[in-house]
Amino acid sequence: MSLELLQQQAEYESKQKPEKLPNWVSSSNKSIDAWYCLKSLESLCQEYINTHRKPSDFSKTSLWQIRVSHVAKAINVKPATLDMAKGSKWASGFRSALDASNKRLLEDKEKRVGSYLRAKGKGNASKTHDELVKKCQKIQKELEDEKQRNAEELWSNRLSELSLPVRQLLGLN
Repeated sequence: MSLELLQQQAEYESKQKPEKLPNWVSSSNKSIDAWYCLKSLESLCQEYINTHRKPSDFSKTSLWQIRVSHVAKAINVKPATLDMAKGSKWASGFRSALDASNKRLLEDKEKRVGSYLRAKGKGNASKTHDELVKKCQKIQKELEDEKQRNAEELWSNRLSELSLPVRQLLGLN
């Protein structure tokens, strides 16, 4: 049974198209590790973007952007190795791929935040906490004023319903 599964897996893997690697990637150096690390970090950042919407969720750029230091740390090289000026030959290709990846992530983030802001649009959801507190205090004051006015109105109506002798007895005339 296990031999059949291994054969099926081998057939499946042989039918799969091999991933096309950029021309700067080589299996003889760390460039292939950098490429796969870049792809995995990009998918992690994309997942973060897809699961968050508020502008405040994106205030820390390291959560949704890829830094050279993250890739360097993951593949156990110094960040200078990935620098175009003083690093390896394939560093310029890596940096262009990193920049393209970060550009895609930025565009996706802006779409996500833009859709949130458009949906939020109007009403109380678009207001800040301070604005809502002030609005609530204003409405409470208006309610108290309205209650006072209603009480005065009720009192004057009740007084007008009383007969003259009763008002005189109560000393309200």
